[in-house]
Amino acid sequence: MGLLLLFAACGNLEQSEEEKIRRQNAKGEYILRQDGEVLFSVEAPKVRSREKYPWEEEKKR
Repeated sequence: MGLLLLFAACGNLEQSEEEKIRRQNAKGEYILRQDGEVLFSVEAPKVRSREKYPWEEEKKR
């Protein structure tokens, strides 16, 4: 029982250390773009009808 408790405590310690290091290494930067600047063009969506589900189709006899 004591050995299990020791392993559980060490596991949580490793996770908290990893989180601490992760937060220290994290950095944020603003994305600066000019007015009207785009990285790729977006096509207009094509209108199409929805396909029928198998239970919506008429049963063939």
